[in-house]
Amino acid sequence: MHANTEQLLSLRDGEPVNPDIRDHVEGCDPCRRRLQELDEVRARLRGLPPVAPPGDLWRTVAVGSVERTARHGFHWGSGLAIAASFVLGLALLMRVGDQDDPARAPLETTPAATISGLAEPEDLVNLAALQTRSRKLEALRAAIPRQPQVERAGTAMTIAELEDRIALVDVRLGAADALGLTEAQKHALWKERVNLMQSLVQVEYARLQRPRY
Repeated sequence: MHANTEQLLSLRDGEPVNPDIRDHVEGCDPCRRRLQELDEVRARLRGLPPVAPPGDLWRTVAVGSVERTARHGFHWGSGLAIAASFVLGLALLMRVGDQDDPARAPLETTPAATISGLAEPEDLVNLAALQTRSRKLEALRAAIPRQPQVERAGTAMTIAELEDRIALVDVRLGAADALGLTEAQKHALWKERVNLMQSLVQVEYARLQRPRY
């Protein structure tokens, strides 16, 4: 069986690949040609000239998205993050510790660990509480074991989408003063970040519990 596109992309980009796949590609003319084609596609894409956006585009997008968040609150979008963690019936094995230092927060990975207490409404009223919760979620995610494995396309897309949305929130928070954001808008951004981080941790824990083949 020939290597699939995902495996060839991993080889091209120097990512971990099953040794059997690597050996097959080295001895398979069709797979080597396909790998060369993918390498040429990357080279052509990198050679495309950059297109500069209008000077005021970033401010228009950033402020507009913040205003929508403040008016309507956080939306789950397509709901892929929830589906990945609940529809499959997987237990969410996570709990954030109570310590002030997120790096020292204890991590439970037993079936008894739950998401209860992670996002209680009364804990998310003020900005400081949101920022603390965000740091704890970052620490929790950092503690998740990272093991090379074949990734489901849907899960990978969900994780990438959540990471992109978190990155956009971080950029807006970093430019809050330059954008002239109000305190309410900053609060809405931090709340959105907490919700996005919580979804991301849930998806990654669900992936960790999924059987590997």
